[in-house]
Amino acid sequence: MMPCAPCLPGKMTTTTKRNNPKRVLKFARCLKLVEGEMAGKFFRPMAWHKEVINGIFGPVDDDGFRKVREAYISVPRKNSKTSLMAVLSCWFLFAEGEPGAQIYICASSTDQASVCFRMITGMIRQQPTLKSMCRITEYRHEILVPETNSKLKVLSKLAEQGHGLNPSLVIYDELHLAKKRDLYDAMITGMGARRQPLMVAITTAGHDRRSLAFEKYRYGKSIIAGTIKDDSFYAYISEPEDGDDWHDPKVWEKVNPAWGISIKPSFIETQFRQAVNTPSFENTFRQLYLNEWVSQSQRWLSMKEWDEAGTDVTLDECKDVVFTGGLDLSATQDMTAFVLCGDLNGKDILFPFFFLPSETVSTHKTNRAFYEGWANTGQLLTSVGNVIDYDYIVDFIAKLGERVKITDIAYDAWNSSYPVAKLEEAGFKMWRFPQSFSQMSAPSKDFEVALKGGNLLHDKNEVLRWCADNVEVISDRAGNIKPTKPSEDAKIDGIVAAIMARDLRRKINQDSFVYEERGMVTL
Repeated sequence: MMPCAPCLPGKMTTTTKRNNPKRVLKFARCLKLVEGEMAGKFFRPMAWHKEVINGIFGPVDDDGFRKVREAYISVPRKNSKTSLMAVLSCWFLFAEGEPGAQIYICASSTDQASVCFRMITGMIRQQPTLKSMCRITEYRHEILVPETNSKLKVLSKLAEQGHGLNPSLVIYDELHLAKKRDLYDAMITGMGARRQPLMVAITTAGHDRRSLAFEKYRYGKSIIAGTIKDDSFYAYISEPEDGDDWHDPKVWEKVNPAWGISIKPSFIETQFRQAVNTPSFENTFRQLYLNEWVSQSQRWLSMKEWDEAGTDVTLDECKDVVFTGGLDLSATQDMTAFVLCGDLNGKDILFPFFFLPSETVSTHKTNRAFYEGWANTGQLLTSVGNVIDYDYIVDFIAKLGERVKITDIAYDAWNSSYPVAKLEEAGFKMWRFPQSFSQMSAPSKDFEVALKGGNLLHDKNEVLRWCADNVEVISDRAGNIKPTKPSEDAKIDGIVAAIMARDLRRKINQDSFVYEERGMVTL
């Protein structure tokens, strides 16, 4: 089967046709695989390949141009993701129909980027029509198509290589290995002159939650969950769900979309036995073959349990409830959280409030889309300027105290002198809540027990859900735990404030804690 006329540029007369997923799939089926027992056989798109192609090429604007500009695709190893990237590269090089197209294969090393390049050249050489259209220069890792003045080239390591380019398509292979974001950012910013460019990051999970890959993973998860809306970003992530047991073969099959095709069950079983018998291999198995982000810290709260704890009860329906508050103050440009906790028919109910400077909302490098969406819905409150306005927060809490009864507020002592003094003047009892392991451990464990036992409710605030989804716990040698954030931009302020508010209310009700002047000691 040769690439037929409708697959190639000469017949591609409209943008809409170029972006028809059926056309891309038809072209893909003209290509032959390169490696393994399937080498020399025609590419047959798997269900997950079709889902990705439909997700990227399906949505178009009123002029027929692609909406998707950036894609994050994450599946375990050996699921034929490199074959898919090779197909997309060939499509953009030969059949997209854009004169002067520039396709770049990027990775953290030349060897890694060359894996995809070799698959692309292997596919081309097995198709005489495509082979006759281009010139392959192996030592330069470059392919040229003279008729359209298009080219494909491998880039790696040095971000400077990415500057001054005008990419149509960028494939960034194994993004989790990228120690810096320079090359990725250089390619993204270089796309500005193209009408419908595409950046595709394809990767397995990693372990560094401060990395660019985790940032894109977190953003993609939020889009899939519907927390934020961004038509320009597509995400496909195959991973275990909350509560899945990594020992369960059904989980292995569920997260590997090429199970039984390019993924051999017997191989995964062999790797599993090694992970069970060699604890140091467990994280490797879960990262590479189940696509789990693993690290020394542990994911803490079950999002299934969190979502089940949501209630439609509003604050204005709680006029007779007595609330305590938890205040987690921020740096001058960061997010402040204030959470109320009260008793509703024998269960703890949380009502959170979040504050950010307006300029931080509109300029934040990684969380801008989150912040703007929440500010528009009123779930994130903004003050004028580029620094936290403590007077605005104090005034808000004081007015909140006129709506419902708020007696006592626990606070983190960091940078708190001014707002605490003002809140005391407003009539609130303020209690210092240290953030050490010894002070946070019991309240944190009790918070988790309440959630698991169905004794914790919240008002479905999306910012608080984001904090709950971000939060991890770390342990000391004594087995104490405290919440921690996986990266600088993954905020957990709302959960910290909720723990403080709930613990203060519980201790007040039990009359079992010792007060110091301007402070609190948890027993």
